[in-house]
Amino acid sequence: MTKKELKKYCHKFNRIVPVDEIAKGEPTSQTVKEYYTISGAYYTRFHSAEGALHLPVSFSPQSTHKKKLRFQAETIGEIITQHSCQKVLELGCGMGFNLCFLAETHPDVEFSGLDITPKNIKAALKKSAPFSNIRYELGNFDDTAGINGTYDLIFAVETLCYSEDLSRLVKELKAKLNPGGRLLIFDGYINADAKLDSKTEEEAYRYLSWGFAMSRFQNIKVLVSNEVKELYSIEIDRDFSQNVLPNFNAFQSGAKKVLRHPRTLRLLVRLKVISLVFIKQLAAGIFGPYFTSKAYLSYRLLVLLSKD
Repeated sequence: MTKKELKKYCHKFNRIVPVDEIAKGEPTSQTVKEYYTISGAYYTRFHSAEGALHLPVSFSPQSTHKKKLRFQAETIGEIITQHSCQKVLELGCGMGFNLCFLAETHPDVEFSGLDITPKNIKAALKKSAPFSNIRYELGNFDDTAGINGTYDLIFAVETLCYSEDLSRLVKELKAKLNPGGRLLIFDGYINADAKLDSKTEEEAYRYLSWGFAMSRFQNIKVLVSNEVKELYSIEIDRDFSQNVLPNFNAFQSGAKKVLRHPRTLRLLVRLKVISLVFIKQLAAGIFGPYFTSKAYLSYRLLVLLSKD
């Protein structure tokens, strides 16, 4: 997408929801809960019937969409096997996609899932019925006092971006890890020295963050700070930005078609025929590829090893 096109789509979104309107009020845990309560239906209809809520990671055009969605869980499974993890916790488990895959492939491992959305927990319990090695809890992972037990591995797939204080959370999670335990994170981050170089980019970025029910993306500096390094060794730091772009670009192509008639979309939102969450997801699809392609954002895997 060129900067000219970026301006064009900012204008389209301004017709539906003015940028000044989306800036009113910071997103809260309640906002995130409402977003995923409503968007779950869109995800299962258009993205993953099995309930995956994360980006597909592609290494080959021939790979199926389902295979691409399993990449995160398969990577986590490799870590579990390599380090003989016995107790594993997912923060923001959604509808249980990752945990069901892992519970089936690692039947001797005890898995736990924590999520803030009651509807997600209900769906996860239903999907996990065949497995005896998964348990779920409703709760906010930012409140680490509510996390029961300690674990060999704690992982989060595209969820820690919603933390109200990521630095504090990462430091507090160390107490929830067994000796030699690991914190594994898949997520999108602002790159350390990245800058927005125009008012159009600033506006587009606001729409993108709003599209993911956030006020902003987390900066990678938080996870590689000296404070964090005092508690953890950075065992793995890999950039998969180029591997999420194919799906992002396909999402963008579909979103462009829907946005041909912004005034009609605005009317449908006002009449409550379609949800504002649907418009948010269009914003994520339109602007995500731009900021990933220009390396303002990166999609990364980090594995932090707890220091004894």
